[in-house]
Amino acid sequence: MAKGQYDRSTIVAQRELKKNIMLGKVKPPSEIVQKKLDDMTDAEVAAQIRERFRVMGKLTDSVIRGSSRAEIISGPPGLGKSYDIEQKMKLHSPSGTETAHIKGFARTTGIYKKLYQKKNEGNLVVFDDADSIFANIDSLNILKAACDTTEDRWISYLAETSMVDDISGDPLPTQFEFKGSVIFITNYDFDDKITQGDTNSEHFAALMSRSHYLSLMMKTRREYMIRVRMVAEEQGLFNNYNITADQCKMILDYMEERKEELREVSLRMAIKIATLVRDEAEDWKYMTDITCLRPEHSLI
Repeated sequence: MAKGQYDRSTIVAQRELKKNIMLGKVKPPSEIVQKKLDDMTDAEVAAQIRERFRVMGKLTDSVIRGSSRAEIISGPPGLGKSYDIEQKMKLHSPSGTETAHIKGFARTTGIYKKLYQKKNEGNLVVFDDADSIFANIDSLNILKAACDTTEDRWISYLAETSMVDDISGDPLPTQFEFKGSVIFITNYDFDDKITQGDTNSEHFAALMSRSHYLSLMMKTRREYMIRVRMVAEEQGLFNNYNITADQCKMILDYMEERKEELREVSLRMAIKIATLVRDEAEDWKYMTDITCLRPEHSLI
């Protein structure tokens, strides 16, 4: 296979799988995963989640060192993907001069500028919950160039309008060589996008081909709750909230009991409940029922 190209057989295989699922010849991957999950104990699920986060840490170290050029971390929101990577970014560049953390919306021109500003070896650009970048073909093509496996990675943006570097004030070149690394933290499941025949399936496959792709594989509220419990008990989720060990257990037990009724099961939800436990010791459960449960389960 020529440098810079990806294997289109992945797309063909995924389309064949989608066709067979629709015809009922094979079960959807989600059903197979769910059956496997139903047969596992909580301890086994926790071990699987812990291992995937361990692998995420090692991959991130490799990308930060420049040994690997790109990684894609896919998983549900609010369960600690970003936090772990942010800590490694701070260790790599305490001043932040060698890293860029992009959260939210980014246009193609903004992506080009940021990659140019962090183009040097040892630089790192992290796209965190900026999933709008995957909806634009021009943005995807620039990102594919940044993550390419070719020896030299040249990125081009040829347009009539010239761009200016926000930091130096100098005009940006129409092309430059990128020697940095890229991390994508996303809620998108690329495998699902490809299987479902998403409009940009080929581009998702191309990004996966150029990057280390890791799905954290948490799909159910049971798995979310196991992850929340792990972070609370093993990593001190409530350490900064003046919560006792008994109160920690009380919060986790409440979330476990009401996990199907909560608006979401996440670390953010656990912290919201913790602040109510700390500040409203007598009424915390009543206030949590009203503010954190879905409307059909709320008391009023």
